[in-house]
Order: sequence, then C-alpha cells, then structure tokens
Amino acid sequence: MGLLWSQGGCAPLEAVHLTQEQAEALRWAASTEGKCDRNLMKWNSDSLTDLECNRIVLLI
Repeated sequence: MGLLWSQGGCAPLEAVHLTQEQAEALRWAASTEGKCDRNLMKWNSDSLTDLECNRIVLLI
C-alpha cells in the first residue's frame, strides 16, 4: 500500500507518494512535540547558527 500526500492548498492538482520515513516525519512534525520543537527553534532563532546551539532560552 502506497502512502499519498497532497501538495498545495485547498485543491491539490495531484497526489505524491511518500516513503514511510517521510510519512513518519510528517506525522511527528504535526504532533504536539513537533510543534513545540518548531516554536523553540523560532523563539531561539537568533541564538542558532548553522543548527548549532550557542545559547538556548527555554520558557516553561
């Protein structure tokens, strides 16, 4: 069974096939943990260069 994912906005032109790894990454990114990690990256973007942490501010 192939996995399908639509690209584009509300009316996609065609579906594309994803690998299992891509589908899992997409599920993680949409999860609560993935959204939190994305926010941490945004909030600390001025302290991140070349994906290396220089100084991270964690707000809890």
